[in-house]
Amino acid sequence: MSMDNLGLCRVSKDFPCPVCGKPDWCLVSKDGLKAYCPRTPSPVLAGALGYEHILHRVIPVEQLLRARLVRQASYADLHWDMALERYPILTEQGQSPWRQIEPDWLGQVWQVRQLHNGWVMPMYLNGRISGAQIRYGNGRKTMMKYSTSGLFLPCTDDLLAVDGRGLYVCEGFSDAVFMARFTGHPVIGRLCCTDYAPAVGYISAICPPEVFIVADKDKPGINGAIELVKRLPKTHPVRILVPVHGKDVREAVIRGKLEFYVWTKREAHDHL
Repeated sequence: MSMDNLGLCRVSKDFPCPVCGKPDWCLVSKDGLKAYCPRTPSPVLAGALGYEHILHRVIPVEQLLRARLVRQASYADLHWDMALERYPILTEQGQSPWRQIEPDWLGQVWQVRQLHNGWVMPMYLNGRISGAQIRYGNGRKTMMKYSTSGLFLPCTDDLLAVDGRGLYVCEGFSDAVFMARFTGHPVIGRLCCTDYAPAVGYISAICPPEVFIVADKDKPGINGAIELVKRLPKTHPVRILVPVHGKDVREAVIRGKLEFYVWTKREAHDHL
């Protein structure tokens, strides 16, 4: 009889056993309530399945399915908050690209997590984690497996309380955290300059009095800002901000000169 008929699924390298942490041999029930681990003893021996363990919390079983089954599932249903718990919250800077910012603030407010050779930054969509971006020590970036596009947000609220202030929409995680830390403005970060839908949905939901799109000072960044303006509801006054000193917000902060050109969509287009 197959594991599927028994109501069980195997663990994997991506989603290891919740009991022993290993990527093979172990099984988890599809209701997420039990695990069968041949390595870790318990009072109940379930024959060839190994020792039965009653889990204290429901395990996100969708993540334990093999890749061919996960691809058939709805990625939005993955329990990313549980999946990311395997990585410790950032508490020391080391060689991170955000050394001008306190690591505790990055870890607690933005939930940055530490890899042995990089960092994990969660993304949010519709009030829940939709995936994560990994940044390695050599500067290379990649999306964590099964991630879907979302926004980099402070975890203090599902929707930022703008309190009558304008919302600042930055390009990438680094610009978002530098902008938030050194200005105090309500800030969200897009995955990249050509990622529009999550930002449009978020802005439409919170209806800020003004929107400031912070673009990198290059052609792709300005073009991406112009395209985002086109997609936003006409009810929102929108301006495009481009750093005066440096290519992006992070570079401007490091130089100690965080100043912006403030452009309309037409003025931004004229500077291309």
